[in-house]
Amino acid sequence: MNTPIYAYYFPNWHVTPQNEIWHGKGWTEWQCVKYATPRFPGHVQPKVPLWGYEDESDPNVAAKKIACALKFGISGFIFDWYWYPEIGPYRIDCLEKGFFGAENFNDFQFAVMWCNHTPIAAHPSPYFFRNQPLTAGSVTKESFFDLTEHCIHRYFKMDQYIRVDGKPYFCIYSLSELVNSLGTDTAKNIISDFRNRARAAGVGELTIAVCAPVSNEPGQEKFGRLCKEIGVDMLTTHAWYKSHENALTYEYNDYIEPTIDRMKYVQNTWGLPLCPSVMVGEDNSPRTVQSEIFDPARGYPYSPIAVNNKPESVGGAVSKMLECMHNGTFHNAFLVIESWNEWTEGSYLEPCEEYGYQMLEAIRSAASQT
Repeated sequence: MNTPIYAYYFPNWHVTPQNEIWHGKGWTEWQCVKYATPRFPGHVQPKVPLWGYEDESDPNVAAKKIACALKFGISGFIFDWYWYPEIGPYRIDCLEKGFFGAENFNDFQFAVMWCNHTPIAAHPSPYFFRNQPLTAGSVTKESFFDLTEHCIHRYFKMDQYIRVDGKPYFCIYSLSELVNSLGTDTAKNIISDFRNRARAAGVGELTIAVCAPVSNEPGQEKFGRLCKEIGVDMLTTHAWYKSHENALTYEYNDYIEPTIDRMKYVQNTWGLPLCPSVMVGEDNSPRTVQSEIFDPARGYPYSPIAVNNKPESVGGAVSKMLECMHNGTFHNAFLVIESWNEWTEGSYLEPCEEYGYQMLEAIRSAASQT
């Protein structure tokens, strides 16, 4: 059974006017990668990309990424996609200048995950004034109309756009942020209006997904009810379930099976089909001020670090997740890898000095054998 494999793509590796306001002229998140330091014996930092510190808004760079992804069995990217009420579209040139301009873009697929969370000062974050908001992340009816109009008319009609059962796929990162900003009734109404406008534009029906929090936190039944009331079609996941509290590190392999169990629980509790994800790793330490004490008790980005997330372990996780999809445990629309290039969170497939192309080779091998 051939299950499409996609990867989340994090677009902060090109200069944007807003980032220059917040961080200074010419800044990209490569600065955080370059200046990362080891936080404990055996901790590998900084991570060094084999391709160098490239500008993802360059079509030639995007074409190289597309060619590499396709070579190793990744059919497309689901882009982290940002649009805020006060500043409008953010980090969008990666997709619209880089990837849309790539000579091989017609061979690739893409979709967007609307990251409707509040942007924070985590590039890097100080120990004391941690996670200060950079701009309002709350949703307004007006901003939701604008961003969805952009998607309908700019993306959804493209042949390369990812569809589930023939319907363009649109993912909402945070259901709680949407409901907290607008209330349940208004959220339901704007989703219904979104669908109506897509039909009127000739796009047809939509597949609307939300990222399910794969955790043991209370309130899962409430989220499930909200999804159905608002009109969500399916679930997906991003980060994995973890229960290591304030430990400095945790074993990657110890969380594969518990994560699968939590995904099963969420799917059954919410009563919606779930497309799972595989996390490549977790190391948010490059997003901390390097001269500050790294104390996981502070919380993100001072958070526990995954260890032994080696290529064979990641490949094993992909194999297990694909088996669950093929046997009907999870929805088989696609598997998503988290992430293609989230270097400052330690979750990336792009080739690096430490592993070369081994992560990508492990993904391809797992897919071919499952």
